[in-house]
Amino acid sequence: MKYLPGCPEWKGRCIRTGWLILLSLLFSSEATGQATGLSVSFYTSEDGLPHKHVYDITQDDYGFMWIATRNGLVRFDGYRFEDFTYAITGDNQLKGRMIYSLEKDRFGKIWIGYEEGVAVLDPFTGMATKQPLTGYNGVDPRVLWISIDQRGRKLISLVDDVLLCYDEDFRLVFSYELSIKNGKANPGLGVVLEDTDGTYWLPSYDYGLDHISAAGAFIEHYTFPEPVASATTFKTLTTNTGMVYTFPLGRRTEVGETNAPEIYPDDKNHVFMYRSYARPCRIPDRKGNEWIIDRDSITLKGPPLEKPLTFSLPYMEEFGQDHPMLNAFVGSDNTLWTASRKGIFKINYKPNPFRNYLNRDGLGITENGLSMRGMIEDAEGKIWVSLYPHTDRESIRPRNLFRIDPVSHQVETIYLHSRDTSQFRIHALPLYKIIRQGSRFWASTGYTFIYQFDPKVLEIDAYIIPDTLLGAVTGLLSISDSSLIFTTGIGSGIFRVTAEGKGIFKGLYDDSSGQILEGINNFFEAGNKLIWAASNNGLFLLNAEGRILRSYALGDQSNVKLPALDINWVYPQPEQKIWLGSRHGLIMLDTIRGMTRLFTTDDGLPNNNVMSILPDESGSLWLSTDRGLSRFHPEHKSFVNYDVHDGLPHNEFNRVSALKSSNGRLYFGSLNGVTAFYPGEVDASLDQLMPLLTHCSYYQGRIDTIVNFDLQPDTSHTLEFTYLDRLFRFNFMLPSYRQPEKNRFLYMLEGWDKEWQSTNSTHTISYNYLQPGEYTLRVKGAAAGYSWGLSEYRLSIVIRQAWYKTWWSISLGILAIGSFFYALYRYRLNALVRVQNIRNKISADLHDELGSVLTQIALQSDMVSRDIYSESEKQKELENIRDTSREAIHAMSDIVWSVSAGHDKTSSLLDRMRDHADLMLQPLHITPSFSVTGFYENKIMDNTIRQELFLIFKEAIHNIVKHSHPGYVDILLSNGPGGFEMRIRNDINKQGDHMVLGGHGTNNMQRRALSIHGTLSVRASANEYEVLLKRDEI
Repeated sequence: MKYLPGCPEWKGRCIRTGWLILLSLLFSSEATGQATGLSVSFYTSEDGLPHKHVYDITQDDYGFMWIATRNGLVRFDGYRFEDFTYAITGDNQLKGRMIYSLEKDRFGKIWIGYEEGVAVLDPFTGMATKQPLTGYNGVDPRVLWISIDQRGRKLISLVDDVLLCYDEDFRLVFSYELSIKNGKANPGLGVVLEDTDGTYWLPSYDYGLDHISAAGAFIEHYTFPEPVASATTFKTLTTNTGMVYTFPLGRRTEVGETNAPEIYPDDKNHVFMYRSYARPCRIPDRKGNEWIIDRDSITLKGPPLEKPLTFSLPYMEEFGQDHPMLNAFVGSDNTLWTASRKGIFKINYKPNPFRNYLNRDGLGITENGLSMRGMIEDAEGKIWVSLYPHTDRESIRPRNLFRIDPVSHQVETIYLHSRDTSQFRIHALPLYKIIRQGSRFWASTGYTFIYQFDPKVLEIDAYIIPDTLLGAVTGLLSISDSSLIFTTGIGSGIFRVTAEGKGIFKGLYDDSSGQILEGINNFFEAGNKLIWAASNNGLFLLNAEGRILRSYALGDQSNVKLPALDINWVYPQPEQKIWLGSRHGLIMLDTIRGMTRLFTTDDGLPNNNVMSILPDESGSLWLSTDRGLSRFHPEHKSFVNYDVHDGLPHNEFNRVSALKSSNGRLYFGSLNGVTAFYPGEVDASLDQLMPLLTHCSYYQGRIDTIVNFDLQPDTSHTLEFTYLDRLFRFNFMLPSYRQPEKNRFLYMLEGWDKEWQSTNSTHTISYNYLQPGEYTLRVKGAAAGYSWGLSEYRLSIVIRQAWYKTWWSISLGILAIGSFFYALYRYRLNALVRVQNIRNKISADLHDELGSVLTQIALQSDMVSRDIYSESEKQKELENIRDTSREAIHAMSDIVWSVSAGHDKTSSLLDRMRDHADLMLQPLHITPSFSVTGFYENKIMDNTIRQELFLIFKEAIHNIVKHSHPGYVDILLSNGPGGFEMRIRNDINKQGDHMVLGGHGTNNMQRRALSIHGTLSVRASANEYEVLLKRDEI
C-alpha cells in the first residue's frame, strides 16, 4: 500500500461507472438527518482502463493519477485514461504486459516495476528510461515491488524472492534472498518495510517475515502464528509515507538455525490477510482520520465521526480466501484509491457541514417533507420555525410550529392555543412569517389573521384583518416596540397595527402621489426607522409612515433603474451597496454611483430565483435558490454551489425562510426541512487549486483535418497557429477528484474576451475562430464545493498572420507598387525623352544632310537663272543640280529608314548597307566584297546605334566614291564577345585634289562613333585606304 503525503492538489472526475454504479453511503441519525458524506465510485475496463486487474496506483507532483494494470501503464486526469506504456519502450510494447509497482521519489520521478525490470518515468516529459538490474543473475526479471526508504535507497522485490537494494545513483548496495526460499515453492516476497533503526522487514505471503540489516545481512525470521488470535507478540511498522502495518509474530528463527520454518495450512483464520501485496493496515488521511483496509471491507474512523463508516466489498465470494485489494493510495485531495482485481475504487469522505432538521428522513416519513416558512431566534438562542401544517403518523393533530435546540439538536413541536379555540383553527393554518418584538412574537398566517403570543405562555392574541383588505398577510416587520407593518398578498397596500389598538388597521400611502404599493413580498430594516419594501415592481425605501423616499424600478422616475424586478430579499451591505435577491438573479445596487449589475446562471448561479441572502463573517453571501445554496464572494464575483449531493435535504428553498442566528449559524428553510451550518465549517482546503491544460485540438486549415495533441503539465507553453486554423478546443483538469463532475472553470482570452466566461460544468474551452494576433488564455478553477482558486493558469497563444497581411509584406507591397508607378513614370518620361531625342535627331539630320544640299541646289539654280554661264556650263550645272537632288532624296530616304519601326532588326541594317554599297559602287563597275559574322538577323537593335552605324557606313562609302577610283572595296562586319568591328577597305588608284584626310567627312564619322561609345580610325597608305570602327558587342 502507498500513501502520498505532500503531493500538490490535482483533479479527477468520476466518469461512467461499470457494473458498480456510483455509491453514496449516506446514513441518518434521528431527526437531524446528518449525512455521513462517504461516497464510493468504481472504474473498470468499461470506463477506459486497459485491464480491470489493477496492481498499483500513485500520483505525480502535478496531480495526475498513474495506474499500473495487467495490460500496461495509464495516466488518469479525471476525465480519461491515457496510455503511457509507449513512454517505456517507445512503441507501446508494454501493452499486454504487466505493470506491477509504482513509486515516486523525492525528485518527482516515478519508478516502475514491470515484467522486464525497472524503468524511471519523468511525468513532465512523459518519457521513461529503463534501468539495468545490476547484480541480478536470475532468469526472471519481473519486479513485483519497489520501495524507497528514508535514505533514498531503491528496494526492489523480484518474483523469485530476491531483494535488490540500490542507492540514489542506482548503484547496487546489496542483494538478498529470502531465508525460507530453499525448500519452499514461491514463498512470495511482498512489501519491504523499513524499521526505525534502519533495518528491513520482509513479509512473505504465507511463511512469516525475514528481518535483515541495513547492509542486507540476515538477522532473524518469524513465522505467522497459528491461529492468529493466539499471537501475543506483534510488530508494528510505519512506512515513510505514513502507512501502518501490524504483524503477529510466531516462532522465531535466528542466524545459524537449520530447522525450516513451520508450514501452516492455508486457513482463512490466520494467513488470508497476507496473501497479497496489500495487508490489512491503517492509512491516515490528511484530516486526522484513518482508513482501515481489511479483507472484505474498508472502514473509516476519525474524531468527526460519531461511529465508524464501513464500505463492504461487493464481490468477495469471487476470490475465496484471496485478498481482492492489491494496493491502496491516499491522494492529495484526501481521496482513497484502492487497486483491485476488478478495477479501481475511489472512496471519498467529506464531512457534511450541513445539519438538516425536520426533513422526511429524520422524521421517518415517506411522503413529501415539511415545507419551511418563517424563522426567528428567541432570547435563549433557540430557533422557532413556522411552516405549512403537517400531520404526523401518530396523531391527526396538525403541526405548524417547531422549536430547534441548536445545542442538543432536539426538535420540539410547539402547539399554540387561544382562549377562544372555536374561533380559530390555530394549528390548521400555515404560518408564513414570524418576527420578534421585544419578548413577544408576531406570526402571519395564510389567511386573514395575525397572531401575537408570548413564547413562554404560547397563548395567542389574534388580529382579524377586515375582508376589505383582501388576501393573506405576507410581508411583516416590527417598526417599534408596540407596532408593526404588514402587507397582504392581493396587494391592497401597506398597513400598520398596534398592540394597544387591537383590530385597528391604518393604511399607509405615498402622500405625494396617492400611489398604493402593490405586490410587496417582504419588508427589511434600512436603519434610522426606514424600511425597505421588496416588491414585484421593484425596491422602495419608505419611512415609518409609508411614504416613498426612493424607488428603484424600471421607470424613468426611479432613482436608479434596476436590471430586473420581482425582488424577494434585500441585504444592505456597508458602503451603500445593496444586494437584492430576485426571481431573475442576484442584483448588486450601488446607490452612490448609480450602478447595478445582474448575476445569473451565466455567471455561476445554480438558479436565477434567489430566495434569500445571508452574510457570513468572512464577507461572503449565502444565497438560497430553487436549485440549492450558493456561496458568493463579492470581491471575486464568484459562486460556489451546493445541492443534495453535498448533503442538503432538498434543492428548492423558500422565499421568507432564512435566518442568521446570534452565534453566526445560518438557517435556510427548504421544501424538506431546515438546513443549518456554520460557514467556517464548510471545507475550504481546496480553495487554492490551479487548473492545468492537458489536451488541445484544432482544425488545421492547411491539411484540412483535425489535429489532437497532449500538453505537458506546466504553464510555459506558447502555442502557435496559422490564420487558416480554427475550431480550437482546450481541455483542463483540476487537482480535485472528489466530485469532478462539479469542478468549475472560469476563463478569459486576453485580447478577445472582455470579461470572465464560465465553462458551464465542463472542462473544455472552445473558440471557433480567432483573428491573427497574440493572446493570453487565463483559466481559474474551483473544486466542487470550494471557492475559486487565486492561482491562474496562463497560456500564450499566437495566431500567425497571413504572409500577405504582415507589416513587412504590406510594406514590400507598397514599395513594389510605388516602384512600379515610379518605373512607369520613368518609362514614360524616358519615352518622351527618346521621342524628343528622335525629333532632335531628325531635325539635326535634316539640317546636316539636307540643309547644305538644298542650299547648294538653291545657289546653283540662282546662278543658272542669271545667265552667267554659257550653255555648256549651264548644262553642266543642271547635271550637278540633278545629282545634288538625288543625294537629297537618298538622304531623306535614309532618315525615314532610320526612324521606321519596321527596320529595327539587324537584318534590315545589313540589307540597307548592301543596297547602299551596290547603288554607290555600281557606276564604278565595282562589286563590293561583303563579309558578315556573329550577327543574329532577328535581333532588335537600338535605333540610335542602327542609325549611327549606317551613317558612318554611308559616309565611308561616299568618301570612297567621291575621292578614289578603287579597283576593289572590302566590307567586313564582325560581332561577338570580343566586340563589334566594321572595317571598310579599298585600294587607291587616284585621289582627288580636294581629298584631305581628317576633313569634315572623317570628323563626322568620328563624332558619330563617339555617340555610340565607339572609336573610329582611318588608315591610309599609298595604295590602300581603310576605315575601322570598334565598339562593344551589339
